[in-house]
Amino acid sequence: MNPVASTNGHSSATRFYTASKRVLDVLLSGFLMIVLPPLYLIVSVLLRCGSPQPGSARVSFAEDSSARGIPSQQKVDVLFRQGRVGRSGAEFTLLKFTTMANGSAVAGDITYGNDPRVLPVGRWLSALKIDELPQLWNTFVGEMSLVGPRPLTPRAFHCYSPRVQEIVKSMRPGVTGVGSLVFRNEDRILAEAPGDPKEYYDEVIIPLKGQLETWYFAHRSLYIDLLILACTLVAVPWPRSRLHLKLRGVADIVGHSPLAGHFGISPLHNGNARRVANGRRS
Repeated sequence: MNPVASTNGHSSATRFYTASKRVLDVLLSGFLMIVLPPLYLIVSVLLRCGSPQPGSARVSFAEDSSARGIPSQQKVDVLFRQGRVGRSGAEFTLLKFTTMANGSAVAGDITYGNDPRVLPVGRWLSALKIDELPQLWNTFVGEMSLVGPRPLTPRAFHCYSPRVQEIVKSMRPGVTGVGSLVFRNEDRILAEAPGDPKEYYDEVIIPLKGQLETWYFAHRSLYIDLLILACTLVAVPWPRSRLHLKLRGVADIVGHSPLAGHFGISPLHNGNARRVANGRRS
């Protein structure tokens, strides 16, 4: 028995949405993989030539992190591969451009501001979200979608409540999504977290992510997907953009969370969230 029921229309409409979404995924990811190889080449050269090499003074971040069991830096791999939870709970290999030194995953699956594992080039790739581009391949082969819930590691995924786990497993994970947009500066939030960042991630961030992914499940449609893609295109050159908070209901979800202030939203207990823009409430 599937405990998750669709809430966005009749079965025929759902089938149309699923089919058209897959067509959009294949066409757009295929097109981008044809036109982006020059950028891939530039990124590969930067990672090979612009990252610390063994013996370099810049490599010695391991001295700061040796207690975490991070191995000594070696020549970085261009692609980072990591198991993530996908549709139906099946694990798949997510692809990203490398942003951290080899072996960094042994120290944990979350990053935070000024994390010593992050490479100088990696900070730039992550800020512009260029590191996510290899996931176009995951999308093309059907492991991911352009828009959907952010795929988590098994450890983080199992921090979701059982209901949220079922909801997330019913969809293909996305290269972007409402959760990805809201938490695109997650490392900064964790850097300011009181206490242990890992506990803060599990107890504060994960519940809000679960609510956002549940919102997407309830509202998903081609229209919402296109809006989320548009918000993503705006957020890349303008990181402070709050356009995604104008999606109906998203600001209220964030406003009821302990993280409301991080996103420029007035904390509230009931009523509608009021966004704070340019120092003025609206």
